[in-house]
Amino acid sequence: MALASICGAVRAGAVDAPAGAAAVAPPLAWQEPAPLARLFLQLPFEAPETLAARRLALELRLLYANSLLVAENERFTLDVHVEAAQPTLFLRRGIARGVEAQLAVPFVVDSGGFLDRPIELAERLFHASNPQRRGRPRNVARFELARRGGGEVSRDGPGAGVGDVWAGLKVSVANLGRGALSVRGALKLPTGRLPYGSEELDLGASVLAGFRWTASAVRLQLDLGVPTARLPEVNVTTRPWARRTWAGRWASGNAWRSRSRRAAISRRSPAPASARSTARRLTCSGERRSRSPAASSCRRGSRRMSSARTAGPTSRSSSGYGRGREARRGVAVRSA
Repeated sequence: MALASICGAVRAGAVDAPAGAAAVAPPLAWQEPAPLARLFLQLPFEAPETLAARRLALELRLLYANSLLVAENERFTLDVHVEAAQPTLFLRRGIARGVEAQLAVPFVVDSGGFLDRPIELAERLFHASNPQRRGRPRNVARFELARRGGGEVSRDGPGAGVGDVWAGLKVSVANLGRGALSVRGALKLPTGRLPYGSEELDLGASVLAGFRWTASAVRLQLDLGVPTARLPEVNVTTRPWARRTWAGRWASGNAWRSRSRRAAISRRSPAPASARSTARRLTCSGERRSRSPAASSCRRGSRRMSSARTAGPTSRSSSGYGRGREARRGVAVRSA
């Protein structure tokens, strides 16, 4: 199971939006926090608008996860039980009108953590206990991916290291008043050592679309990833993958409602990050709650009355993969 959160720093910049358009907060930049998923390129979910020229935005994002993955087949055995914090420095720079450069530098810290007991209590409360946790020691750090017949990636105890740095370029294709369309290309560099990075290149691309109306917005992102890593120690064959993600925000509240769906597009053997594991994980993401008023007015005869109501910013988010038996459920909270 995994418990994760994302924190973003305030941006020092402005988006390249049409004049007079209402400012809408960006969607939650969700990424899969599992120890195997971090080996491969994941492009964060974001709005299609680009930064204005010569503007700079600097963010510090944090993924924190408690993961338990246990699986085996005729070729591999997997045993991962670790609590990982992954702070990522995310830099964005508007280099021209409608063109934005991006750079992400992750750092990974694996430890035994403290969330094993709270997760077990939550599982008992909701009658969703995980049999794989029974009899296992709590708050340990273990990562083992082994190939039957020889070869493994293994580490016991805490550890830390730099992950794989990736750079990208986002280009605005259309910015028509309330709608926007952009494309993005990215390259992941082999700067991290196993188990913090794949030690090989990854390629990725995205199509980002959005529509805004006053304080409401809908975002859509289509991602394509092409990993080249084979993890030489265990000789794992990877495959291209595709994912679609959407999010909506309505004027009646300050809530993003999102859904992500990922599917493999090759018949070759899946990558370690694919959903072949029989482990069940519960993911939660969140930010600080806030309350903001949404004003409404009405006219009755010659008298005008106005009232305001407060809408909570909670929303529900779910993320799933097109194949495999792994189930994920999540709750996301977005502050305005």
